[in-house]
Amino acid sequence: MSFGIAPPENPSFFENLLIQDTGSTVMISLTAILLISAILGWFAQNRIRYYRQIKLRVLERKIKAKHLIKILEGLAKTNCDQRVRELLGQRLLELIEHIMDINPQEPGVKIIHDAAQKLIALPARQTTHDIAPAHTDAEVKSLQNLVLAALAQIKKMPRRGWLTYSECKTLETHLKKTYIQVEIDAHIQCAELAHETGDRMLASNHFRIAQNKLAYSKYHGTEKKEQMTKIGDSIRALFPQEEQKKQ
Repeated sequence: MSFGIAPPENPSFFENLLIQDTGSTVMISLTAILLISAILGWFAQNRIRYYRQIKLRVLERKIKAKHLIKILEGLAKTNCDQRVRELLGQRLLELIEHIMDINPQEPGVKIIHDAAQKLIALPARQTTHDIAPAHTDAEVKSLQNLVLAALAQIKKMPRRGWLTYSECKTLETHLKKTYIQVEIDAHIQCAELAHETGDRMLASNHFRIAQNKLAYSKYHGTEKKEQMTKIGDSIRALFPQEEQKKQ
């Protein structure tokens, strides 16, 4: 007899499982959560690495592009042949295209592109000192280093198929001549400034240094004699004829 008390109902299978094996169920649930978290973390890390690689690739090309811009700005102050700047400009535009392929939304790319086009289009100077780029030894050295950097870039281009080895050799000689000419023109500039202030001895000294630099150059070819004659005329013009006889 039940004395009015309802007999207990048989528990369901799932209730039985929860009652009898609660510890195992909790462990399975925790394992599943940890596994899902690990998978999500792995995907997140992969995405972070992917974007980091994109950023590094863009940064690497941006550094190279800025270096080329600096070289082109330096060469624009010299009598360097426009062909050299065209080749360096092509390399710069190639880097810009790489950046846009990697990340079309990269800021500042359009500015670099416009600056490159302007620098490529600039005509070559007759002489470096026409625009007074080098007033000190440090400025002369800085400009010469940019010429050497341009030379290093040009030497790589035959392997890229951008120019023949013969043309590369010609441009190498031209850039080596430009390297020397930067210092020659700087001394001529200093001589002219000294002459304007009335210091003829200082002017003469700078003219003679320029003449000596030119005399030892292996890259000036047939124009060397003409330039040396012109500098010699400038030296003689500093002093009246009677003062030259006393010296």
